[in-house]
Amino acid sequence: DIGSTTLKAVIINSKGKVKHSLYQRTKPSNANDRLSCSGRCQECGACYLGALKKTLDDFYKSAGIKPEDIYSTAVTGSQIIEDTSKVINFDFHISEISSHIAGALHYYPQCEAILDVGGQDSKAMLYSRKMKLWASKMSGICAAGTGAFLDSVATKLNIPVETMTDKVNYDSDLEFSSVCAVLSATSINKFKNRFPLGDIIAGACRAQARTIMSGVGEIFLNYHGDILFQGGVAFNRAVAYYLKEITGNNIIIPEFHNVLGALG
Repeated sequence: DIGSTTLKAVIINSKGKVKHSLYQRTKPSNANDRLSCSGRCQECGACYLGALKKTLDDFYKSAGIKPEDIYSTAVTGSQIIEDTSKVINFDFHISEISSHIAGALHYYPQCEAILDVGGQDSKAMLYSRKMKLWASKMSGICAAGTGAFLDSVATKLNIPVETMTDKVNYDSDLEFSSVCAVLSATSINKFKNRFPLGDIIAGACRAQARTIMSGVGEIFLNYHGDILFQGGVAFNRAVAYYLKEITGNNIIIPEFHNVLGALG
């Protein structure tokens, strides 16, 4: 699963059990990358495709598996391009929506609501018992309500994004704009020297949850039940806390939530 900010991969056995997984942020190519292709991706690694090939080869090696041992490979994600087939010998290209639904059903076969929040977009999926099919909604092209917003907040506060949750003051009532990531970032710059760090992070996480729901949450308007919270942003327990506060629904963060798209 190759997304805008992370590469996810999962190896499963014939019974569907996860044997090995990878969750890694993607990196830009080096400044001195070649403009012409050497045709030896495994040895080179200078361009995006070469780096992808080397990363996956290391992944197979760390799992104690050779690429030829893989029975079948499927790919998904916004960064799958035509040339991806040059470095990944895949059998199927599956949509992100279908992949996330399949990943959720793998562990929660009775689930009816899924929320996936990644670095580039948010996706909401809801099962209709009457129609016996899944409906979905994806956010527009905006950083608000995505992992990119939390990355921006962490940068402005000069803290690792992975530590944000541990510093949240849940009693804070500090509010930030939830309409635009740029406006929210401006508010954080304005208040970061006037309010405690825990209050600012709480306001940012609340704004994040509110933006997610305003962007794709209308699909859950008349839904009452568990919502599976997937994707990289699900690492942030504070966002999950505020999603529960806003929706009134139980928010479940499943095992392997960060790689469920790849698993699906």
